[in-house]
Amino acid sequence: MTPWIRVWKWLNHLLSLIGALSIIVVATFWIGSSRGNAKPVLPEHPDAVWRGAQDGGYFIEISQSTPPDYFVQVRAEGGSLVTEGWTRFSIPDGKPLTMNRVSGADSEYLFIDSYVPITASKGGQSQ
Repeated sequence: MTPWIRVWKWLNHLLSLIGALSIIVVATFWIGSSRGNAKPVLPEHPDAVWRGAQDGGYFIEISQSTPPDYFVQVRAEGGSLVTEGWTRFSIPDGKPLTMNRVSGADSEYLFIDSYVPITASKGGQSQ
């Protein structure tokens, strides 16, 4: 066997090994990164949407929609109720309130482009 054939054979083995190892490394990083990006889910309230970060936040759900009044429930990470009540939301174009417009909440306010109070009865303050 000539020396060039041996060199080519070992080079082929080396490149195959490097390719296989790079595939394993990429797969490991892809699996590891996909686990960390999962959004929290509240099984008892599947329509509740998580608004927050890794260090905390709330599940928010619009459970009744009778525009311009909306019944909103705000729940902690474990599912316990933080606050619930009606909020009034109306804009000139007449589009209803959806969770896409809600950026967060606390015990008194729902954050929709600005602060909107949550009240115990319908007919609260309009945005």
